[in-house]
Amino acid sequence: MSPRPSYPPRPSRPSYSSRPVRPSRPSRPKPFRKPSQHKFKQLPERIPARLHVILAREASKAVVFRRGPSDRVCTIGWDLETDTFTMGQWLKGRIYEYRSDLSPDGKLMIYFATAFNHPDTIRQYAEKLREEAFGPRPESREEFARQMQEIRWTRVEDLDRFAASPEANAPSWTAISRAPYLKALDLWFNGTVWNGGGLFMDNRNVWINTPDPGTAVQRPARLGLDLDISLDFPFEVNFGGECPGVYCHRLIRDGWTEKHQSETSIVYEKPLAFGWALQKLLISGKPGNGYGCYWERHRIINTARQLKIDGSAWRWADYDMPRNRILYAKNGVIFTLPVTADFGTPAMIRNFNGMKFEAVQAPY
Repeated sequence: MSPRPSYPPRPSRPSYSSRPVRPSRPSRPKPFRKPSQHKFKQLPERIPARLHVILAREASKAVVFRRGPSDRVCTIGWDLETDTFTMGQWLKGRIYEYRSDLSPDGKLMIYFATAFNHPDTIRQYAEKLREEAFGPRPESREEFARQMQEIRWTRVEDLDRFAASPEANAPSWTAISRAPYLKALDLWFNGTVWNGGGLFMDNRNVWINTPDPGTAVQRPARLGLDLDISLDFPFEVNFGGECPGVYCHRLIRDGWTEKHQSETSIVYEKPLAFGWALQKLLISGKPGNGYGCYWERHRIINTARQLKIDGSAWRWADYDMPRNRILYAKNGVIFTLPVTADFGTPAMIRNFNGMKFEAVQAPY
């Protein structure tokens, strides 16, 4: 083995004490950081599924409208006798459940929906007719709106013919389907989110909630059912062109009585057994995430006994008279509460949270 080579000794380094001392800098105050600027940001609030239910007036059937996330909604059939559910269909869009209805026998459903990623070919065709009649688009928005309104009034036959063609499409529509599915058997393109939807006056007669003249191009696209369709407003009181314009009339028809009305809310009441009554407060105004422009609060009262049961967290509630129970939705779950002299504990029927979009074909 060869001897290890010898290396010259390293030069000694000056000790820390012999190094020049660098003058210390004055410390800077640390900037204030808001909580939202921290590395770990607060996670978005998880919003439960939003539920609304329509009960058939003459059958033990219902349809559940389940929304969540905001651009996904599905319909689910509900057998009230057995509390079993049948999956309907999903829609990538929005269904206005307050403007929807169920036929008395529970077989047909009318609904108003929007999907703003759909091309509005009906409006494009109307603009084409306007350009042929008036020339290039004017700079004034008011003049353009006047020209479009004139086209809607004077070229009705042309618009009807195009709306019934395969090329017709619009971002909002009213449809009649077989509950609980969404595949349209009768279809009306709307064009805006004003009005839309309708009500079953009975199993055969249907009122379609048409927009005001000149505000949209609403044309029947397909009439596949043997129904008597009326476009004339059938009520004395008009609650406006949004959701109360249909929903308030549906509540009155289904046994609710208006008790009080203010600028932002209407109180309805439905009598129950044993002297109880279910109150529904329909409120206009969005209080926070997970709520629409219109939403509900509830409570159960007994005026004679001066008792109240709080239901302010119930997003929907109604009285299932044949089974003498209250049904309500809270945090994406449907509960049942039997009506007795002294209410007991509610029971969960089904949790609708956690459902995800899936393509479902209608069986017709």
